[in-house]
Order: sequence, then structure tokens, then C-alpha cells
Amino acid sequence: MAERSRGRDALLLLPAIPAVALLATPWLPFVDTAKLWLGLPSMMVWPSIWVFLIVPALAAVEWGRTRHLDAERAEPDAGRGGRSGPGGLGGPAGPNGAEEAGA
Repeated sequence: MAERSRGRDALLLLPAIPAVALLATPWLPFVDTAKLWLGLPSMMVWPSIWVFLIVPALAAVEWGRTRHLDAERAEPDAGRGGRSGPGGLGGPAGPNGAEEAGA
């Protein structure tokens, strides 16, 4: 269990890398120059790269956050044969979500 929480904690720190890179942009000497990178100002390319990299970092955090919840939800339903409740296959709930009297 402790190993899982350490892995989740590491995932939570993952978006900090692009965030620090974005915040440090004006003070990085190789970015704050008059040179062009790929025909664009370096001050435009550097943040663009990190903005594109922050999306998978946030996706990894979301995946790590919900991965264990999905596993816990799947275990109790395994014995029932499917979802329960309105629209589900295995529950006694009626159309308004309450249990039916005859069930």
C-alpha cells in the first residue's frame, strides 16, 4: 500500500516540472535571447513546448488519481454481474432510483 501511495505522490509532482519551466522562462539566459528557434522567437517556442508537455503531465496525474478508484469499484460489482441501479442490468432500483416494493 505504501508503494502505491509513493507512486501517486510522484505522479502529483509531475506537472511541477512544466510549471517551473514556464515560470522560469524570463530568467533563463538561453531563452531570453534575440535568436530564432525554428524561425520563431525563442521566448515563444520554449513556453509552447512546455504548454504541450503539461497536457500529458496532467493526464498522468488524472490517470493515477482515478486508477485505484476504478479498481475498487470493479471488485464489488464483480459478484453482481454488472451495473446496478437505473439503466443497469443487475439492480432492483426502479425508474426514480428507489428500490421497488415487489423486489
